Amino acid sequence: MVVPQIVDQPYWAALVAELGIGVAHDGPTPAFESLSAALRTALAPETRTRAGAAAPTIRTAGATVAAQLLLDMIGMVGREEPRMSA
Repeated sequence: MVVPQIVDQPYWAALVAELGIGVAHDGPTPAFESLSAALRTALAPETRTRAGAAAPTIRTAGATVAAQLLLDMIGMVGREEPRMSA
């Protein structure tokens, strides 16, 4: 279940719901009733099956890859680009 609050969370919540692999909680402030309904859907066997099928396709190292790209870019700052001879 995704309870979106800021920035990109509404996008990811909508995608999770669209794919049927979880639930996007409607609105930023959960209440007992809304959480109960969302949990019923999220814990349903068919949701679990779809989530299990999608799990192998999800990359978990995204933050590590992004950090390495940033570090690589920082390492390039101040270096001259190699010049090609004519």
